[in-house]
Amino acid sequence: MQKDTRYNITHTLHAYNRIGHIYHFQEHYDDVAVGYFEHAATLAARYNMSQWAVTAKGNIGKVYFKQQKYREAIPLLEASYLSALEYRDTSRAVIDNCTLPKPILA
Repeated sequence: MQKDTRYNITHTLHAYNRIGHIYHFQEHYDDVAVGYFEHAATLAARYNMSQWAVTAKGNIGKVYFKQQKYREAIPLLEASYLSALEYRDTSRAVIDNCTLPKPILA
């Protein structure tokens, strides 16, 4: 993949995630927020950008967690947390750790 393409894809992924967060904070969950996070995850997977894909899925997990859909949320949040540790992304690891129920991490 050319540098320009990767640069553009990264900005597109960032935009999808930001828009998803905006709708998430406005409590437009299933109808809009999850859709933007899913677009980001799909695009990241298409371009083999696994860290972005896991981040987007972690964001979906945060939406599900807020909706009390714990069975759906926990695997996504756990994968995001472990990915953050793997990539030494300490800020994302802390945020994901705060979202996960403590017995899951024990």
